[in-house]
Amino acid sequence: MAALYAPMLATVFLGLLGGDPTQTLLARNVAAALTHLVALTVLALVLLRELPGRLGADPEYGARLVFFAALVIWVCDTAAYLVGITIGRRKLIPRVSPAKTWAGAVGGTVGGALAGWVCAQAFLPFITPLTGAALGLMSAILGQLGDLVESLLKRDAGIKDSAQLIPGHGG
Repeated sequence: MAALYAPMLATVFLGLLGGDPTQTLLARNVAAALTHLVALTVLALVLLRELPGRLGADPEYGARLVFFAALVIWVCDTAAYLVGITIGRRKLIPRVSPAKTWAGAVGGTVGGALAGWVCAQAFLPFITPLTGAALGLMSAILGQLGDLVESLLKRDAGIKDSAQLIPGHGG
């Protein structure tokens, strides 16, 4: 399965670096790239939900893992926003997302790690708090990269805000 999506993800992530082939591809086919990213996200959530049952653990843990992923990303986004508007000065990648700052990125990453630690103690009895923090850290970093990819695609498509897709969760 990874072999199927690796070329697509590599192409999208290269757009952050400004590679000409990627920018040309995205400019021609932004709708397809967005569709693939949404499909990949849904696929990942379904696989995450099914993982514990496939490994012989309680299938209920799958729903907890999906909630963990959503909660960590929401905390990361909120922390990044609050830290960014409070102390953020240096822009992260202004041509892709002009409002994002380095301070916000660090704040979001720390927030995601803390959320992972809390979630592990609160409702994930099958992982240690340190593992929860590590998963939260990785999820926060990947979530912010995904946010930058979405910003790049929106910029290429001329879309300012995508908040209508999931009301109450940014844009």
